[in-house]
Amino acid sequence: MKQIRPARLGALIALLAVSLFGSIHALAQSTIDLTVHYVEGFPAEGEIAYDVNVYLSVFDGSGNPVRDLTTDSITAAEDSQKVELRNLRPADEPIAVILVMDTSGSMSGPKIADARSAASNFIGEMKENDRAAIMTFDENVKLQMDFTANHTDIRDRLARIDASPGSGTCLHDAAYQAVQLASTLPSGRRAVILFTDGVDETASGGRACSVHTLQDVVELASQGGTRTPIYALGLGNRIDEKSLQRVAELTGGRYIYAPDSSQLEEVFQTLSNQLRSQYVLSYKSFAAPGAHTLAVSVNHLGAQDSDTRNFLLPALPARVTILAPADGGTVGGSVKAVASISGQGTAIDRVEFEINGEVVGSDDATPYELEIDLLPYEPGALTLSAVAYDETNAELARASINVIRAAPTAVPTTVVIQPTPTPAPQTDNTILIVGAVLGGLGLITILLLALMLARQRRQEKGGAAAETVVQTPRTPYREKDADRTMDSWEGGPEAFGILTVEASDDPSMIGHRFEISASLTTLGRSADNDINFPKDNPVSRRHAEIFERNRRLFIREVEAMDSSGEYRPPKYGTFVNEVPLGAEPAGLKSGDEIRLGKRVRLRFEAYERAGESEALTFDDMTLGDDPDKTVDQS
Repeated sequence: MKQIRPARLGALIALLAVSLFGSIHALAQSTIDLTVHYVEGFPAEGEIAYDVNVYLSVFDGSGNPVRDLTTDSITAAEDSQKVELRNLRPADEPIAVILVMDTSGSMSGPKIADARSAASNFIGEMKENDRAAIMTFDENVKLQMDFTANHTDIRDRLARIDASPGSGTCLHDAAYQAVQLASTLPSGRRAVILFTDGVDETASGGRACSVHTLQDVVELASQGGTRTPIYALGLGNRIDEKSLQRVAELTGGRYIYAPDSSQLEEVFQTLSNQLRSQYVLSYKSFAAPGAHTLAVSVNHLGAQDSDTRNFLLPALPARVTILAPADGGTVGGSVKAVASISGQGTAIDRVEFEINGEVVGSDDATPYELEIDLLPYEPGALTLSAVAYDETNAELARASINVIRAAPTAVPTTVVIQPTPTPAPQTDNTILIVGAVLGGLGLITILLLALMLARQRRQEKGGAAAETVVQTPRTPYREKDADRTMDSWEGGPEAFGILTVEASDDPSMIGHRFEISASLTTLGRSADNDINFPKDNPVSRRHAEIFERNRRLFIREVEAMDSSGEYRPPKYGTFVNEVPLGAEPAGLKSGDEIRLGKRVRLRFEAYERAGESEALTFDDMTLGDDPDKTVDQS
C-alpha cells in the first residue's frame, strides 16, 4: 500500500479544512430566516379601507440582520390574494417590552446575578421613548413594575430581584399574564421577553406548576386583540427547548439559547439587535372587518423564506355621505337633503341636518332625509351638514357640503300711465240734477228686475233638488284659526273632527288646530305628511294615520323599513290616553289625547251632525270607481 508522507498529509488536511470552511460560509450566506412578528390594521382616513402595517425581521444564515431589503425583494398575499405593497422602512417607532424573569429555586447563585446584569444592560440600550415592565415568577407570578419610560427606575428594580430557594416554576402562567398585560397597550410595537432555566413544574417535580398550558399561551398571544410576539430565552440544559421554540415561532417571536449564565450578556445583546433591526411593510387593504391571514415571502440574493401570520381588522367607524343635494349645486327656496351611513361600528340613533351650523331637523330611519325650508336664509353660499349620533348623543361622524341659495326671480312690474283728464265743459246745474234723478230711477228698475229673475231661478232649482243628489268632493284637512276656541268652533260641511296641538318641541306648533276632513290624514316629521312636526325628533318620519270608517275616525301606526330591511313601528310609539297602540287601529272619541313619540300631545274633538245615519259608511257613499256617482244615480 502506498504511504502518504506526513508533509503531504498535512497539506491535504489543510486543503480540506479550507474547502469545508468555505462551503459552510457559503451555505450560511445563502440561507435567510424571515419572521413576521405581527400585523396591524387601522381604518384609512377618508376611505372605506384599511392601512395595514406588517412588522417583520430577516436574518442571514449566521443570525445577522439583513438591512438592505426593498419592496422588490418581498411579496405578500392577504387571504391568498396578492396585495400591492406601498413601502418598506426600518421600524423606528418606540417599543414596549415586558421582561419576564425566572426567580425559581434553580436560579439561585451566579445565574440570577448574571441575569440581572444582562437584563439591566439591555434596558440601558433602549431608546428614550421605549417603555419596559418587569414581571417575575417562581411558584407565584408578580408584577414588579408596570410600563414606564423611566429606564433608571427599571434598572433599580431589576437590581433588587432575587431567586426564591426551594420554589417551583410557573412558566406558563407567567407568560399568559405577560401577554394579558401587553394587550392593554393601545397599539404599536410590543414584545414579551420570557427568560427561564427550567420547565413548568412544582419544586418537588412531577406535576405542572401553572394553571394554563403552553397552548393557552400560544392562542392568547396569536389573537387579534392580544397579539404579542414572545421572545424565549433558554438557559442551561434543563429547559424544554422544543416548547420554547414553539411558543416563539407561533407567536411571531424568536428563540435564543445560552448554555450557561456567563453567555447571557451576549444573548440579551443579540435580542437587542434583533428588536432594533425590524422592518415595517405597509399596504392598503379593502377586506371586510374580521379575521384574515397574511403570507409574506422574501427573496434575497437567491435565498428564499416565507412566514404566515393571522390578524384582525377592526370594524370600520361610521361614515356619513350626503347623497343630495350635489356639492356646489344651486338650490331654490327649499331642498331635500339625503344622507347615507356606512360602517359596522356603533349603532346610529339619528342623523341631524344643519344649515350653517344650526340644526334644522333630523331623521332616525334610513334613508336619512329631510325637507329643508331655505326661505329664512339670504341668497348666497350655505353649508349643509349631516351629523350622525348614537343613543348617548355622542357624535359619531359628520359630512358637509356647500350649496348656493339662488336669489328669488324678480316679478316684472307693469307701469300704467294714466292720460291727463280733459277738463269737462261747464254746464247748467239744472241739467245735471235732472240727469242724476233719471239715472237713479233707471238703476233701481234694473235691480228689481234682477231680483225677480234670481227668485225664479231658485224656485226652479228647488224643484230639481228633489230628483237628484249631487255629492260635493271632500276637501283635505285645513289648519284652523289658532285664536278660536273649541267652544266657538263649527266644522266645515265635510269635517269629521279637529286636532289641537297641546305639547310639542316646537313652541310655534302649540295651540294650532287642524280640521280633519279627508278620509285619510297622515301625521309625522316629514314635510310630505298632512300634519307634520319637523322639529320633534322623537316623532318618526311617517308616524301615524287617521282614517274614517262609518263617519268615525280611527288611528293606526305606520310601519317603516329599517336598515335591516324589516318593517317596524315608530321607535318611540303612539299612545291614545297613554295606552300604547297595538297592531289594531284605535277608535277616536271626543276628548281623547293622542301622544306621538315622547312629547307631542294632540287633543281630539269629534264633530257630530244631527240626523246623520250611523249605518251609512264612507264606502256606501259611492258605487264602482266613479266618486261622483251616488246611490240615487245608480
